[in-house]
Amino acid sequence: MPDFLSWQRPAMFALAAEPGPASAPRLTATLPLTFHDELGDVRAAAGFLLAGPGDVALLSAGQIIGRRPHPGCADADSTMMPHIELAAADMPWRYSRVAHAPGIATVRPWLVLVVGSSQEVHRLPDGRVRLTGAELFGQHPLKRSYRWAHVHRTPGRTFSRVLSPRMLEPGREYTAALVPAWRILPDQTLADSWDTGTASVTLPSFDSWSFRTTADAGDFATVAGRLEPLSQDESALLEQNQFGRAQVTVGPLATPPPGTTLPETRLSAGAALVAVTAPEIDPLPPDVAAAVEERTLHQVRNGRWVLTLPRYDVPWHPGPVDAEPWTWPPPGDDVVSDGWRRQLRVDPRHRGAAGLGAWIAIAWQDRITDAAVRQAGAVAAAAQRIRHLVFGLRAAGSLWRRRLPDAPLAKLAVLSPLLARMPVAGGGSALEAITGRTPALVPALFSSAAKRMLRRRGPLHRAAQPGATALAELIEAANGCPEGQRLPEAEQQIADAVAAPDQELISRLRSRAAHILTEFYDNADMAGALAESLPAEELLDLARQPRPEENCRPLSDLDAVADSIAAGVDPTTPQPAAVRRVLGTLRGLREPLLAEPDIAPELDIPLWRFLADNAPDWLLPGSDGIPPDRVLAVQSNPAFVEAVLLGANAQTLGELRWRNVPITSRWTPLRRFWQRIDVAQGSAATDIGPVVALGSGQPLWPYGSELGDPTHQADPGRGAELVIVLHTELFRRYPATAAYLAPNAGGRTDWSQVPDVDSGGTHREYPTFSGRLTPDLVFFGYDVPPAAGEDHWLVLEEPPPGYRFRRPDDDDSPDGATYAQSTFASPTRVFLGNLL
Repeated sequence: MPDFLSWQRPAMFALAAEPGPASAPRLTATLPLTFHDELGDVRAAAGFLLAGPGDVALLSAGQIIGRRPHPGCADADSTMMPHIELAAADMPWRYSRVAHAPGIATVRPWLVLVVGSSQEVHRLPDGRVRLTGAELFGQHPLKRSYRWAHVHRTPGRTFSRVLSPRMLEPGREYTAALVPAWRILPDQTLADSWDTGTASVTLPSFDSWSFRTTADAGDFATVAGRLEPLSQDESALLEQNQFGRAQVTVGPLATPPPGTTLPETRLSAGAALVAVTAPEIDPLPPDVAAAVEERTLHQVRNGRWVLTLPRYDVPWHPGPVDAEPWTWPPPGDDVVSDGWRRQLRVDPRHRGAAGLGAWIAIAWQDRITDAAVRQAGAVAAAAQRIRHLVFGLRAAGSLWRRRLPDAPLAKLAVLSPLLARMPVAGGGSALEAITGRTPALVPALFSSAAKRMLRRRGPLHRAAQPGATALAELIEAANGCPEGQRLPEAEQQIADAVAAPDQELISRLRSRAAHILTEFYDNADMAGALAESLPAEELLDLARQPRPEENCRPLSDLDAVADSIAAGVDPTTPQPAAVRRVLGTLRGLREPLLAEPDIAPELDIPLWRFLADNAPDWLLPGSDGIPPDRVLAVQSNPAFVEAVLLGANAQTLGELRWRNVPITSRWTPLRRFWQRIDVAQGSAATDIGPVVALGSGQPLWPYGSELGDPTHQADPGRGAELVIVLHTELFRRYPATAAYLAPNAGGRTDWSQVPDVDSGGTHREYPTFSGRLTPDLVFFGYDVPPAAGEDHWLVLEEPPPGYRFRRPDDDDSPDGATYAQSTFASPTRVFLGNLL
């Protein structure tokens, strides 16, 4: 329960103990003072005035933090009291003309929230309001205004609130205005803003807004409290009227003789939602199955083809054998022994459901096409890349076969300019891996500039000896190491004498150092002085240093390297590098990879909405017979849902192809019937899985399985689900109401105690899909078996719109805190059990 206080004022009001004249516009306060000097203490008093109601012109910005009902609200509850919330906890009493007294229980606020019709509360252009009418003043008696304001303390925040006691009527528009409870008269005296005899008064308005009450009386608690499960008599009446079952009429099975008529056949069919007590449909008569199947087969009469009934299963037929022409009917199409394909072929009820899906696809063809085209935008870009790739491969392959020489080194000479862009294993480029291995294998040799310099009929070619400018021969020659260099005779003698040095050797080393330094500095005097300054030990160490190793590592098999480079860019191989590079930027491609791609769109278009608007009897037959304020359990019908989706997909595939949208063959773009969500992920979910695998083309729906089989579902463990139907105005007035299931501790028999849904041990089952048949007829589907209706509570939880206060019929609360406690409206929960 919230923590309320009756009033709060600044501490300085404790200094205003004397009430003074009742007509004085301000309270007088006295501040006691004590003066200290060497003669002793001297006590005195300083009087001052506290600001009164007439001193306030407006409230500061940010002071008003909440209004209920919200400004412009069109469906406010007439049982709740309008109120306004203020940021300062002491604001309603800060300027009240009430003297302080020890233990004071109530303080009349200086602010009052007045609520009336547009004739009673008239907002003026200057920001003031004119209040008119005896009923308005009678419902806002100022002597009881201490009840209408209180302080609300919550964790981390304390604020104030002013209520209006006005009794609201359903379906009326009201204006709320925050006005002072006292006013200054022309003679500058203070008086109450109105009394029981006031006819009209104009007051400052610190805030105002308008709202409208809902046309329906009552609030969440009263509306939800009227809900009850169906009685036995009501359930029996619904069953008698074939609730949850549709009727399908099959015409004469043969052509009647002239002047006669043949009887029709009536079959009971399941719709999207069916009764839990009798979900099965009647068995199909064999003569009906034979007659319908005959009308679906390929027929030729008098040498002319006859249009037959639609075949909703044909888009997922595997089709002809590879490399064989297409024939109609497809091979094996006329032999369907059992399973969902045969059901769509022979059962008029499932065919009717598929026909509903085809109707939806026809009516929504523009919507469906627009959704598919939006997803096909990336396919156009991918198709362009693939077209350019194929064209480049064809052109490159032609040049490769006609212009590339057979000799490996000749190939390398032709391909040499691309070595810098060819990556190799371990990082780097092919040019970096080849060059630098010998002194002559330099990058410039493999550049396009070198090919231009060495071209035939060029100036270098004409001046060179025959064959000297052939790049293949130059590369082969550059792959060898030069002959080892010999030291001059003087250096060789020094090297031989280093092992046993003598004074003559030191002199020869100095002479050689002077010669080298002279060449470096071009100054014999400087070089001689430097050479003489070198110690003998350093000269000997320099002479003993080993000769530097020559870095020459020629390629052992230059032809193999050339062949490897050519194979890396060969455009005639089954999987050239260019193909891998381009196709690596595209996702979702299927064989053949170099054909223009098609799309497999996932269209987020739930189909149930169309049936609710255009054929509600196929959504829940007999729903118009559900009495008001009743709740009942039904179940979903996966077989009907699958038939509708198959019919819609069959029509959609043909429509998209007719519009030249490149859609994948045998795909199922429409797989949502309900507006289903994945509660755990918070994302959209599908009802069925694809009929055929996207990558392999293998059927995911076994041909021998029937409609409604778990293997057809997006979640194989789903099956038929519990659906709760409610005929109530509750969700029209409170659309954010939570409706979830909670297990009953007493199982199917003991419903005496509701579960503690706030405890962590109680599981809440939230709906996975929901919908609305009429404004007052809603349904919620749960991912639980239909039998869960026998041992689960349906919990309806009022949405939290903020703090609300219900106007009491009669109340004698002594203060504002007590009044707030007694009128506080806690959010309501309603538990409904034993729904089956």
